[in-house]
Amino acid sequence: MPSVCVDTNIWFYSLARPKSEEQAKHRAAQRLVGSLHTPVVTPQILNELAYNLLRKRAWSEADIRALSGDLLLRCRYLSPGPAWHEEASVLRERFKLSFWDSLLLASAQSAGCDIVYSEDMQHGLRADTLVVINPFAQS
Repeated sequence: MPSVCVDTNIWFYSLARPKSEEQAKHRAAQRLVGSLHTPVVTPQILNELAYNLLRKRAWSEADIRALSGDLLLRCRYLSPGPAWHEEASVLRERFKLSFWDSLLLASAQSAGCDIVYSEDMQHGLRADTLVVINPFAQS
């Protein structure tokens, strides 16, 4: 079974009450997240997710705490290491990624992930043995 990291946007679509135009992404994200065994999460993912659920969907702090507890039980939590920023810089330069996307890829590589599920990065992007998959991309 491949080791995977799920980007904030996929978690958001799976958890947030969808707007009408987000129904298909909501269902696809729920199916994907529900099928995964122990995906990797990082402080960046948890922080971005909490921020967006608070701001865009008016979740309560109690809801955020409960979600964080659930994700920490269900996922493999990986704290940043000292080499992440340098590796992220190399990835930014190599692939012209955003600052935050490069940190996510660096953390996924550090965790030994095979796949990063993300809507934000180029579908099919390969960084060494890591591949980015957009679960919403048309086949």
